[in-house]
Amino acid sequence: ELILTIGIIGKNNEDTIERCLQSLTPLRKAVKSEIIYTDTGSNDNTVEIASRYADKIIHFEWSGNFAEARNTAVKIAKGVWFMWIDTDEYFDESIDELISFFESGDHKKYLSGIIKVKNIFSMSLDYSFETSSLHRLSVLEDNDTKFIFKIHEGIPAKNPVKNIEAQLVHTGYIIDDKAKAEA
Repeated sequence: ELILTIGIIGKNNEDTIERCLQSLTPLRKAVKSEIIYTDTGSNDNTVEIASRYADKIIHFEWSGNFAEARNTAVKIAKGVWFMWIDTDEYFDESIDELISFFESGDHKKYLSGIIKVKNIFSMSLDYSFETSSLHRLSVLEDNDTKFIFKIHEGIPAKNPVKNIEAQLVHTGYIIDDKAKAEA
């Protein structure tokens, strides 16, 4: 039985997508899962890079609606659970907490999971990060899941909800390309 579908959308993210996908390797080794990448019109090497990791690639004609783009993966997801991340996000070593959520059987007690997202805004010359954090509903049991909201899309929580002590690092708000590469 496939436990988890990981849905990712992106466009022209050749600089960040590989780090994103590589960060999922420990999870993929531990939990039966699939990656579905939905591309919204890349003209760089994003799709080529994604094809080395993803089980399925969807080409979606961009409509300006992030929920619609994400729902393309939901419609064909085969996992019991669905997780969404962005190409400019990656898991740090705390991914072990997400792995534990599935390996321990804890996921059978919950219908949704919240993961911390650390947003990096800039880096000073001494390489300390300016950040903020939020908790985002990122994982849920996939029975009739649908993303809502055209922009700042999300998925409604299903109770009970587990606060999973894993963290995604989000580099999409960094303006300086050199800083992005080093983040």
